[in-house]
Amino acid sequence: MLMHILFLVLANSGAATAHEPEWHSHLDAARRAFTWNAEFRLDAVTAERELRDALALASQGRATQAQVGCLHARLGKVLKNRGSLLEARSELHEALKLQEEALGPDAIELADTYGILSSLEETLAIDLAGGSAAHADRSASKALLAESIRLREKNLGPDDPSLAEPLVVFALGLEDDGKVAEAEALEKRAVGILERAYGANSSRLGGPLSMLRDLYKKLGRKEEAAAIDARIDHLDLEEHDTAPDSPSKSVLEDCP
Repeated sequence: MLMHILFLVLANSGAATAHEPEWHSHLDAARRAFTWNAEFRLDAVTAERELRDALALASQGRATQAQVGCLHARLGKVLKNRGSLLEARSELHEALKLQEEALGPDAIELADTYGILSSLEETLAIDLAGGSAAHADRSASKALLAESIRLREKNLGPDDPSLAEPLVVFALGLEDDGKVAEAEALEKRAVGILERAYGANSSRLGGPLSMLRDLYKKLGRKEEAAAIDARIDHLDLEEHDTAPDSPSKSVLEDCP
């Protein structure tokens, strides 16, 4: 895979080089839209402007196809967060097309794009259902999220911490469908992944444990819910959640 990516970069004679400071300035600014460091994070308006400027340069042949796909994915995420859902959908579909053509259908770079598009499609489905999550057709969203999970498992392994969040999100959809046994299994898997990666008292377990507790409460399994509450109370809340180790770290922050 690495040799394939290097070939694509070298083969593109119009690709950006270290001698093009304007291009790299836009790229660096665009990355800051997704950094976990709040001190350096760009606001959404500035991020959108920088991404559009970067895409304008890319249209002059200053980027590889993989870079352009990444920029479309970043712009799609920014637009989604700003509420421009239909434009965001268009950007994300373009990103998937370019990323798949450049890197192949199993590339890890597609995982985040599928995940963002899944969340967007869920929002659109709920809007279409008049704001009712219970009546929304979220089949498209679930299929996209399943593909994101598949790509992470294939490229990073079944215990990679980045799987925890999408697994919990997928489990919530299963709960809504009444598939509580499957939902419980996924939530337990997410907890196990984070335990093995960060320890049993890591604050990163707070989200998945809370979801599992709430499921047990719905099912009337009060003792199990109480046991999880006790675990949550003893999590290490002073733990520093640094960006490189964050289970939600986005591939978009580091894409080419």
